[in-house]
Amino acid sequence: MKELLIIEDNDMMSMFLANYFTNDYSITLSRDHEEALSYFKDENASFDLIISDFKNQSEDEFEILKDLSSKAKIKNTPLVILTDEDYTSERLIAFEIGARDTLSKPFNPVELNLRITAILNQTTRIQQLQNVA
Repeated sequence: MKELLIIEDNDMMSMFLANYFTNDYSITLSRDHEEALSYFKDENASFDLIISDFKNQSEDEFEILKDLSSKAKIKNTPLVILTDEDYTSERLIAFEIGARDTLSKPFNPVELNLRITAILNQTTRIQQLQNVA
């Protein structure tokens, strides 16, 4: 079963996402990016995809998310960013730091699930091609 790391500080949204995806994925929840970074200190920790909340409210959050993104890249873990507002600037920042996709809240969970499935399928195909080469 694929493993998702969900980073969300809003308890209601966190539980919604966990409940929505629990039948298809193994879920690890994190309240913030700093806690999520601690998972990457364990060399055995492995996630197939990260879903992260992002509010561009402080330079600290941006830097921590940037650090998380770089650690995820090392492990070839795609990052999907959920922004709190439909601001183009937040979506651009998300892509600049390496997010594979971004979606603004409120979002349709079916759309999020389809995007995640597409990303995971693409990642699997890339890994298979790398193994052949």
